[in-house]
Amino acid sequence: KMDKPQAEPDRIMTQLAEHNVLPEAWGGDAIICKISAKTGEGIDRLLETILLVADVQGLKANPDIHAMGTIMEARLDKGRGPIASLIVRDGSLSIGDTIVSGTSLCKVKAMIDENNKQVKVATPSMPVTVLGFNEVPQAGETFTVVEEKLSKQIVEERKAKIKEELIKKIEENFS
Repeated sequence: KMDKPQAEPDRIMTQLAEHNVLPEAWGGDAIICKISAKTGEGIDRLLETILLVADVQGLKANPDIHAMGTIMEARLDKGRGPIASLIVRDGSLSIGDTIVSGTSLCKVKAMIDENNKQVKVATPSMPVTVLGFNEVPQAGETFTVVEEKLSKQIVEERKAKIKEELIKKIEENFS
């Protein structure tokens, strides 16, 4: 958010240091890139830095395994139901795959890329909007492709665990 007049990059770096994330400029190993999505300032440097770090650390994704990644945002669309924008971190996501994310379940009905075109397969680092969720997933949650038979069991176990923790918390408050 470097385009904001109240942007204070030094304050942000101080806050990061408070959480043991030391910027490179202060002798740490966290690379800080000042960017503005609005003006495009610093985007080239960010992309170069990502490629450099990936090259130095030998980071490679395997497109031949079941997909896993992160839900970037999710919402309830009037015409399409629960949808989520996600990015594939590893593996390949295909139409028909079953995704589990937290307590949300999805049989992938359609995927739309950043150009608003339907795609059949999303490969590593590819952002897509996915249709087919049974409920709106939580933004920031990870997702994993699992076998359809196993997916319902995983979701039920996660819901049961959440119920147990909630009951435990309520009991502690009344004790």
